Amino acid sequence: MKTKLLFWGTGAIAVPTLERLLTMEDIQVVGVVTQADAPSGRHQEMTAPPIKTIAVQHCIPVFQPNTLKDDVLFAALTAHAPDIAIVFAYGKIIPQRFLDIAKNGTLNVHPSLLPRHRGPTPVHAAILHGDAETGVTLIKLDAEMDHGPIVAQTALSLSGDETTETLSTTLAASGATFVEEILPKYLTGAITPKEQNHDVATYCKILDRDSGRVDWSLPAETILRMARAYTPWPGIWTTWTDGTQTLRVKLFLPTITTETLPSGTLKQQNEKLLIGTGSSALAVTEIHVEGKKRLPVSDILRGNQKFLQGRFVS
Repeated sequence: MKTKLLFWGTGAIAVPTLERLLTMEDIQVVGVVTQADAPSGRHQEMTAPPIKTIAVQHCIPVFQPNTLKDDVLFAALTAHAPDIAIVFAYGKIIPQRFLDIAKNGTLNVHPSLLPRHRGPTPVHAAILHGDAETGVTLIKLDAEMDHGPIVAQTALSLSGDETTETLSTTLAASGATFVEEILPKYLTGAITPKEQNHDVATYCKILDRDSGRVDWSLPAETILRMARAYTPWPGIWTTWTDGTQTLRVKLFLPTITTETLPSGTLKQQNEKLLIGTGSSALAVTEIHVEGKKRLPVSDILRGNQKFLQGRFVS
């Protein structure tokens, strides 16, 4: 008899895990819980979560509750009588009574080496903090955020060149393989979850569009980590001013130079714009000035050398 599994997930990072579960001969995915369709893109068209798209393709019942205080939802999920539940990037805290629906509990796939980087943005946090490694942790969920006992972990060394986009892709694939390996062992009782060391736990926060605002007094290495962590969203940005006019400017993946400039001051170097930081200057080749398109620096400065007379302010 197949193990009946309930899957909770929303983000694209969880898609490979759901797809892998669907290929496992001893697993039957009996339902998928995901967040509601949401406006997306320039035209704000209603778009289904990636997890919903996969579920629909495989004719799996989909639940998109606006609240997890819904008794009707609780009854519907209970009726599926899942043996196990898997959560990956669902996006909300799940109340204990929902965690207890599955006979063997609810496991969470978390893309960090817990207890480091508990919270909603662990991939970003690993890059922001310059971690030498990250990984995937499988825990048994309890009522507190990313707090439950560890079922298993797998580590991944970081090169220092990753962006959140590339690292998410890597961790998505790693998570899928890891769940396929560990889940059968957990279900047979071959693994005993171990309590986390809560004394060394660290936490990461929800991001918003202002998270990427640059403080030019920071070292270049810190700003570069921000740029990699906030690619593709929310990106890094700053305010340009010449004392009379102020513009918002978005910057794209800078590189560190050997030059030094006062923080926030600008200098052209061939096709690049150099920007002073608290250490070495950073160089960018493309920027997006408010009211214009994303353009190469050379196009922005052509006929507009006054831009260099302004500066970036924090």
